[in-house]
Amino acid sequence: MKRLLAIFLVLGTCLTAGAQDIDGLLEAVRSKRISFNYSYTIEGKVPVIYKGNVLMQHGCYYATGGGLRIWCDSLSRWTSDETNRELYIETAGESTDFFANAEYYLEGVYDLQFGKDSFKGKYADPQTGVQADFVISDILFFPSAEDITPFVFDESSLDSSWVVTDLR
Repeated sequence: MKRLLAIFLVLGTCLTAGAQDIDGLLEAVRSKRISFNYSYTIEGKVPVIYKGNVLMQHGCYYATGGGLRIWCDSLSRWTSDETNRELYIETAGESTDFFANAEYYLEGVYDLQFGKDSFKGKYADPQTGVQADFVISDILFFPSAEDITPFVFDESSLDSSWVVTDLR
């Protein structure tokens, strides 16, 4: 799921902002707060369907999907599984790596089709061969804000029933 989320973040920023290269992508990431919905279906004997939404700005994001909520402030990443009452905290290294290596993540994307505020396509993982159909929709742009609290998890909100694994 992390790899597909990274692809959606790169595509959502790059394509909707009209970026044609890494410089354009980085400029779009620096200058706007962006939200969008996503869905993808991983093909197989039993298709797996994920749906969620993303809010992102600079190297920060908040994403939901597959029963998880993920906050990333570009330094730390918190992954919350409310059903199992588990929180994983890790260094956010990977969340910024895909912005530096967008071509790698976009390598398996094909059959892109564009709508007014959406696009869809297919993805084939170059390493595993796993294939997925995806849709990114309801893309909205907002002015960049200095307040990054939507991208930071409030650990003090947890009670003692939660299992917290801090890998930082």
